Amino acid sequence: QVRDTMQTVERPGSVPYTAILHGPGTVRGLLGLFVLLLGTSVYLLDRSWQQLAIADVIPLTVSPRPLFGALGASLPSFAHVCAFSLLTAALLDGGRRLHQGICLGWLSVNVAFELGQHPTLAASIAKAVPAGFAHVPILNKTTTYFLSGTFDPLDILFATLGALIAYLVILTYTRSWGVP
Repeated sequence: QVRDTMQTVERPGSVPYTAILHGPGTVRGLLGLFVLLLGTSVYLLDRSWQQLAIADVIPLTVSPRPLFGALGASLPSFAHVCAFSLLTAALLDGGRRLHQGICLGWLSVNVAFELGQHPTLAASIAKAVPAGFAHVPILNKTTTYFLSGTFDPLDILFATLGALIAYLVILTYTRSWGVP
């Protein structure tokens, strides 16, 4: 079973350096970071910055020009589930059941937040948000997220695709290293 390890590498006439051997966890982590950056780029390049949770912390004033078009509406749901599944699988070494649980867990979180934006649920969930969240940057947007968010079944579809693709990537990079 191959695991990510550190190894000192020396070439003739060079200074020794430490290199990471590319095991399945390293590949999963790098792919997860790439997908996370892709999802983040939708918020930075396509959406109004004033709606971002970090707008209270970092004042952003320039309006972006849409780059992703219609795909940008649901791409963050895909990226969130896919990226966090890959990043979690990079940190937790396990078999198929664990990997399935990771992907289904992140899918469940995303679906729960999407359902929380449904008009029949949003007001009840917003009332249940702890009052202390109002004083914490980023968390202070929780109530607004549910009350102003838009429920979109396509987001659930994209999140499901994110979980499925993450699982397939995890399996692919697990098998290629001979890990069960």
